[in-house]
Amino acid sequence: MAHLLTEPNRDFSFNLKHETKQNNAYGGAVAIYWPEGLGKYLFLPWGKYEDPEQIEIEAQKVIRSALLSMRPLKECTWQHVNEQKTRAAIEALKSEGSVEIDQYIALFDSETASLREEISKLERENQRLKSQAFSRSSENEQIDLVVPSLETDLYHGEHQNIIIEALENLTSSIPDKCRRKKDVIKGILEKNKKIDAKLEITKTIKETLSNYQRMDEKTRRTLERLGFTITSDGTHYKLLFNSDSRYPIIIAKTPSDFRAGKNTASDINTILF
Repeated sequence: MAHLLTEPNRDFSFNLKHETKQNNAYGGAVAIYWPEGLGKYLFLPWGKYEDPEQIEIEAQKVIRSALLSMRPLKECTWQHVNEQKTRAAIEALKSEGSVEIDQYIALFDSETASLREEISKLERENQRLKSQAFSRSSENEQIDLVVPSLETDLYHGEHQNIIIEALENLTSSIPDKCRRKKDVIKGILEKNKKIDAKLEITKTIKETLSNYQRMDEKTRRTLERLGFTITSDGTHYKLLFNSDSRYPIIIAKTPSDFRAGKNTASDINTILF
């Protein structure tokens, strides 16, 4: 019924993100991809979906709802089996040289053509309804702004958040007499909302590193879940977010300053978010 795929490691996930133009689920996200290019349903590991069990429950509901609206494949229907059986019988009679069934064959073909046309109409209608249903079910992704860029998102909705923040800042600097420009920007901002992923990530970073004393297992797991790779470098650790080497974060293994963790959290959120 479905193929279940798990990305083997973070490097694979990051490379696949570039190859698929960010259509893969990365950074701990889970996605259900509908057949025939009808889109996907994305579960981001933040907020209500931070608990994996909640993702499992919601995924079951989504899949069950989708299956109830799906039309079975034609080859899997009893009607198709009967059609093939009848066709085989007719071909057998034809091969025996019978001429009395020609009229029946003509009628049968005419009836079959009519049925196929009706089935085609129903399938097109079903496809339209499925597309609408899956589009509605994918609204939780909420990424609407599409702007070409040489960069790819380091987290879900990064480009959209940055564009919205830039437009919000721009609005305050536009003279009141430029009414059209203000209305256009207002319309964009009302239609497109910020993605919660950034807020959840920055909040978790602050909570995790505020009292940092050493890289214990809990701290490491939390940072890795957010998308960081952690490597040892002498007396320090080097952190890379989603394997992007342009933004290394250095953190001491045993900081001497009790404020080091808070400062590191602030640096990460400033540099990356």
